[in-house]
Amino acid sequence: MAVLIINLAMFFIGLGAGIVARSSVLQADAVDMVGDAIVYGLSPWAMNRRAR
Repeated sequence: MAVLIINLAMFFIGLGAGIVARSSVLQADAVDMVGDAIVYGLSPWAMNRRAR
């Protein structure tokens, strides 16, 4: 859960920095981070579903 929160925080920081700096690379990295956060959020659900 901590990794999910950290990853979401880094998404917002990276997206904000990318917008301020007008950097598409930072914005793309932020989108990648939110993708990772989605995976981290879905992993416990998938593990519990498999255990049934």
